[in-house]
Amino acid sequence: MAEVVRPRVGTRLKLGQAPSGARIRVIDLDGLPPARRLQLQALGISPGRPALVQQQEPVTIVLCGHAEIALEGDLAGRVLVELVD
Repeated sequence: MAEVVRPRVGTRLKLGQAPSGARIRVIDLDGLPPARRLQLQALGISPGRPALVQQQEPVTIVLCGHAEIALEGDLAGRVLVELVD
């Protein structure tokens, strides 16, 4: 049986690549249009904010504070995060 290798704390990757159960901190909203950035920030996804990745399939779901937020793959692929725990 192959060993599952989890990324290390401090690793930066796209939200869509973060493993389920990972605690993350949002680093950047990679090249998103201003209106989309504002929408995500209003939901709690903004640089410096912590979150918990709950699942990746069929969509990415993150817990930010008390809000569960679902993101489609293309959007999750544009949010840069850092693993914190």
